[in-house]
Amino acid sequence: MLDQGIVSGASFATSVVVGRFCGEEALGLYALGFTLLILIRGVQESLVLTPYTIFVARLPGRRRPSYAGSALAHSAAAAFVSMLVLGGCALALSASLRFSGFAPVVGVLMATLPLMLLREVARRFSFAELQLDRAVRIDAVAAGCQLLLLAWLAVAGRLSAATALAAMGVACGASGVVWLVRSGRRLAIRRRRVIGDWRRNWSLGRWIFAEQMCGTANSYSLHWLLALLLGAAATGEFAAAATVVSLTNPMIIGLGNLLGPATAGAYAAGGVPQMQRVVQTFTWRMAALMLLVCLAIGGFGTSALALLYGPSYAKHGGALTLLALALAANALGMGADSGLRAMGRPRETFYASLLALLVTLGVGGWLTPAWNVIGAACAVLAGNVAGGAVRWLAYARLSGAARAAGALA
Repeated sequence: MLDQGIVSGASFATSVVVGRFCGEEALGLYALGFTLLILIRGVQESLVLTPYTIFVARLPGRRRPSYAGSALAHSAAAAFVSMLVLGGCALALSASLRFSGFAPVVGVLMATLPLMLLREVARRFSFAELQLDRAVRIDAVAAGCQLLLLAWLAVAGRLSAATALAAMGVACGASGVVWLVRSGRRLAIRRRRVIGDWRRNWSLGRWIFAEQMCGTANSYSLHWLLALLLGAAATGEFAAAATVVSLTNPMIIGLGNLLGPATAGAYAAGGVPQMQRVVQTFTWRMAALMLLVCLAIGGFGTSALALLYGPSYAKHGGALTLLALALAANALGMGADSGLRAMGRPRETFYASLLALLVTLGVGGWLTPAWNVIGAACAVLAGNVAGGAVRWLAYARLSGAARAAGALA
């Protein structure tokens, strides 16, 4: 939770500084660039880093350096392909009058992407090896460098959406390169192993990849819909409200990181009945926590929005409340999602994420042109409620059938 607090805190501070010093439109451009980064990180996580975390513990010690080297090579390949795609996007955007201001952001993201993905490799390798203190140091160095660079850019009058992303890339590179130099002995790229290790990762990661892409698209599709329909300034206003709500992410993500292993362990030790007790206990506690979060955001969120970003943002207090409810709906589905994964049914979680994305886009396309940021927040809430409902229905059906089969046996 400390590590996630450092990562989320640096991201939150960057958003606030850009919104304060550069205005709604620059914040919107920064938010759009950040969504592309999250999407690319999702590809890296689902196809490379999550399989690595699962499989590396099963390998003998002498095999681990070559598997780590393969994972590093896979991440480099993902960075290379992503840079090509981003380069094409930058050229296309530069020819568009409406999105010409976004082209420099994409160009900076393309140039700094390998450094950003390298930092992610460093922290996730540290987690896989249970070197949590090392992960905290990696992220603390990156966050400190990022905030110092942002402060210098703001004082020098050079802060923009593009330079903010550049600062993030340089900061990630500072911690990632140091880790890479120090980890030389633990990394051994063997060309004959790289393809075989990729096949192993793909066998596990393809459904995780499909679900994660749908989940990421559901979380950030409204940023792009607002930009297309209403312009970058509307995206910035929506991003400001979403960022305030995301202040609870370190706590929720930290608890979620504990839920997965606890659910899997309960299922392995005591089957469905023991897993159901873990899921039920977690869900009731999460419900109590989200009630407090929603009450706090409903009571103080508008004031926090105006204090952090400026008085002009205070008009979006209603959207802030709707986004808090959407966060609660998503958090309350975490137990069912983890239970389905523990039972070996990731396909159902993908279907739930796909439905959530379709509902979000449908409601967003219907309400956003007339209701602006409020319409976008309604769309996020509708999508999260739909996805959560499908997760719980699938979980109840599959866990009930498994428990009945066990009783008959």
